[in-house]
Amino acid sequence: MVIDGGFMVWNTKSLNYVWSSNQDQGLVWDNAFAGSSVKMLSIRGKEAQKGRWYPQKRNVYQDLIETFGDKGSDTANRKAYQYIDIIVIMTDTDNSGKQAESYYADIIFSEE
Repeated sequence: MVIDGGFMVWNTKSLNYVWSSNQDQGLVWDNAFAGSSVKMLSIRGKEAQKGRWYPQKRNVYQDLIETFGDKGSDTANRKAYQYIDIIVIMTDTDNSGKQAESYYADIIFSEE
């Protein structure tokens, strides 16, 4: 997901949820190609089983605060993280050179 920084492009932030075959679950790291404004968060790691369906639920707002920093107040956090401008779903193996097969079901955003 991407939060657009508008004219201040350096304020653009991106959080990528990753099911990684070579990282542990729960790790956060900078994207190797885009630096610290793009973070990777492994929500499933190398211990996840192949061929199994995993339902996933995340508090995206809280993940953004934990990943990019608490702005000091609920008002400031909402201003910084309330709107997501882009959502991208992809399966990618270009760095590992492996093959992957993925299935995606309903993706729902709610205020729960």
